Amino acid sequence: MDTATKIKFMMIPNGPCPPPHRPHVTCPGPTKKAATTSRVLGPAHPDTLGVRREHARWTGLDGDPAARHELSELLPVMESTLGAEHPRTVAARRDLASWTEQAAE
Repeated sequence: MDTATKIKFMMIPNGPCPPPHRPHVTCPGPTKKAATTSRVLGPAHPDTLGVRREHARWTGLDGDPAARHELSELLPVMESTLGAEHPRTVAARRDLASWTEQAAE
């Protein structure tokens, strides 16, 4: 397995972390995952953009308003790299709208 594939699989969780049957397991933080992917694959690589979007998504699901900031910085890069209608770009735009709406409430 090449380095890019290893990192890609490392970045995508296979369920909850830590797993319910192993609560003592320490999971690598999403910030570290995003930084590692960016360093190895490059900041505009499609997999890096996907990891950064997932990081922002989980940040928003945790109720952290920083998700809006992360997505507002990420969205223009996704649009220029992947295209405005790419599914990941559309998902990032949807997430940004959701977190912006929640912040207004």
